[in-house]
Amino acid sequence: MEPLIELCDLVAENPAQFGDKLAWMCNRCPQPEALCAGSVRVSQSQLNAVLAVSRFLSKCPESADQRPKSVILEFLRSIPLSFSPSFWPQSYKVDSVASFFVDFFGYLQKSAQLSPDFAMDVAEFSGDVIMAAVNNNVGENLEISRAFLVSLTQNFLPVLPPDGEKLVTCLLDQFTLSVQVPASPSERIGINSEASSSQSSPISTGNHHNFNSNNEMSSPAHDSSHVSGSSSASMPSSARTMVNGSATMWRSGLDSTATNSGFNNGGGGLFRQQVASFEEESVEGLEKQEIAYKLIAHVVERVKIDSKLLEQVRFIAKKQLQSLSAFLKVNANIRLYG
Repeated sequence: MEPLIELCDLVAENPAQFGDKLAWMCNRCPQPEALCAGSVRVSQSQLNAVLAVSRFLSKCPESADQRPKSVILEFLRSIPLSFSPSFWPQSYKVDSVASFFVDFFGYLQKSAQLSPDFAMDVAEFSGDVIMAAVNNNVGENLEISRAFLVSLTQNFLPVLPPDGEKLVTCLLDQFTLSVQVPASPSERIGINSEASSSQSSPISTGNHHNFNSNNEMSSPAHDSSHVSGSSSASMPSSARTMVNGSATMWRSGLDSTATNSGFNNGGGGLFRQQVASFEEESVEGLEKQEIAYKLIAHVVERVKIDSKLLEQVRFIAKKQLQSLSAFLKVNANIRLYG
């Protein structure tokens, strides 16, 4: 791969002089006709060529030669095919697939930042591709689509506003609880006072929102955001073990927290109700929520979405942060009394 990268960088310095080398790299990529056929297994050399051409575009996005853009956009559009293990070289494991996606999306993101026209071209395809990953629930394909989504949380691609709204709505629909955003001023005051109470005490009375009972959100990934409320991201490894481990220890910590926090005169029931979901939620479920929050954060940061939908995102993020504070309180008590 290193010689190919060196060649790519050389061509990017003077595309007109090395047009034949650029054409050679493009010809080594999976060809559109093969991808359109729907049944293809790419080779290691073809994947290396895709990375080389996408790297070229990240350095020279306004090249007069349209072939590199055409090849990369066609590969991007075909990514739903890659959710099947049969698409990849037989030696490829999920880690190799994830590494490829991280590099590929990193180059695409940089190219889009340098060229608004190319960003629009990418956005024309990225929405459908991301939705295909989110909606993919096929057993053996799930790990690859998750790796795809995890990579997107690191290097998100441009999306059209309608596709952004569709993606946020789809991710929100994965929750089992229907979230009703308060509409009246009095309801909003109640929410604000609740948030204020949560800030003065680590215990909150908000609901913890989960994915559906079958955990059927195709997700893989991660950068911090103002709307990301993932409990998994802040959860120490010992706490993750406790989530899937001893329920007795969880309940012991929960009882200690309720008692020591003054929730032993009826209020403890509310507290237990809020925190009980942590006992039932698997690490996988928490990781799926983390991915969803990060993807939503990327969308709302990049495109303007419907104000009501944005309000729902803010409301869910607030509730998740409140439940996170309760979880951290329980975890502290488990360490203290466990």
